[in-house]
Amino acid sequence: MDISNTGDAYPVASLVVFVDGIPDKSLYRRFRIRYGKGQDDFRMLAEVLERHFDDQPLPDLLLIDGGRPQLRASLEALEKMNRKAAPFQVMGLAKERNRTGKLERIVAEEFPEPLLLPPHRAATHLLLRIRDEAHRFAITYHRKIREEALTRSRLLEIPGIGPSRERQLIQAFGSVESLRAATPEEISRRCSLPAALAGKIRDTLIVESSGDRESS
Repeated sequence: MDISNTGDAYPVASLVVFVDGIPDKSLYRRFRIRYGKGQDDFRMLAEVLERHFDDQPLPDLLLIDGGRPQLRASLEALEKMNRKAAPFQVMGLAKERNRTGKLERIVAEEFPEPLLLPPHRAATHLLLRIRDEAHRFAITYHRKIREEALTRSRLLEIPGIGPSRERQLIQAFGSVESLRAATPEEISRRCSLPAALAGKIRDTLIVESSGDRESS
């Protein structure tokens, strides 16, 4: 499980599932964080655990991207849900730097000290793969949410587009991506907008899309 945000903006979380060492993408989940009182990764972790595991079976191993503080926050959330007694393991996977480079360490409630993961071991590679996949899934979703929010903000800068029409456009097409793919004629017809305004919307979305590609 991983949290991704930019400061306290557009926070999201990902949860990926591996079964017998193989990712099962049908069980992947992503979350838009509802907690809105500043950047608090610990509270965000607790929220995701409460939302997902309230009525879902627990895994054999729950791997958190983070060290002992993140592990403690996760265990406290599970305790509140009366799920801590279940026969499964909760661990945190944390990076640490020293003079030789990056070291990967496992933290768990029963380990008094972090456990250094030996490199070049199959188990180590699997844990890192799980962590990296959760990070990739969270980052991808975070970028999507952020880009949609920025695009919707750009729409509001178009003369003749206010909050009501902006909502109408998104509701009519379902997403910013679908709206961007529409022709001016489709925009005009489905939203009952003048042709000139529909063309301006289309031009704005195309420019926004080009800017995203150049900056990525």
